[in-house]
Amino acid sequence: MREILLVTISALLGYIVVSAFSSTTTPQEAMRKIIEQPQTDMKLKQELAFVELEKTEETKRLALENQQKLEELRTYQDIAINSKENDTKVQIKEIDSKTSSDLANLKYASQDNQKTRESNTLIVIAILIFILIFVYLRYQKNLVQAELEKDTEYKEMMAKKEYAEKILTLLTSGNLSIEMEKKLLNMLDELHNGGKQSKNDNFIYHPNPEIEQLPFQKK
Repeated sequence: MREILLVTISALLGYIVVSAFSSTTTPQEAMRKIIEQPQTDMKLKQELAFVELEKTEETKRLALENQQKLEELRTYQDIAINSKENDTKVQIKEIDSKTSSDLANLKYASQDNQKTRESNTLIVIAILIFILIFVYLRYQKNLVQAELEKDTEYKEMMAKKEYAEKILTLLTSGNLSIEMEKKLLNMLDELHNGGKQSKNDNFIYHPNPEIEQLPFQKK
């Protein structure tokens, strides 16, 4: 290790000597350069150190400026992100509010439509119930009317039967005049033919022969 250091120093000294003699014309000047070379090297080293220091300071300054710019950029980005997030939150709130309002309106409209449908349904049901009641009452009325007509027809038939039996009883008694017999036979024939009215429209004949015939006046 020591040998390497000595060789290095010797080579350096040789380089200095050769440089001094090669750049000068006289030995005195070469010796002067050899003597002044350490001072020159020291000055050069100082200048180099100063330049290096300036470069280091410049590098630090640039690094600091870059750091400041980076911080400013980050701050700006944070502000922009926060602003965008706030805008997004505001937009989301507006959308939520609008959605809630729309849902409320739809719900109200749906309830209103449902009430309208229910009201219309009730009206239709009431109309159907009224129609059913009307049809039922009409049917009951027709049934009652049919029963009354049947009862009336039955009573008329029984009255005609009773009337015919009395006429036959009078005819079989043999105590009647010829005119009376003809009259009773005509009345019996009318009963047999459905109770048609006599050719003389001025009289209405009652089914009971014992009741006096009443004159009929046309309107």
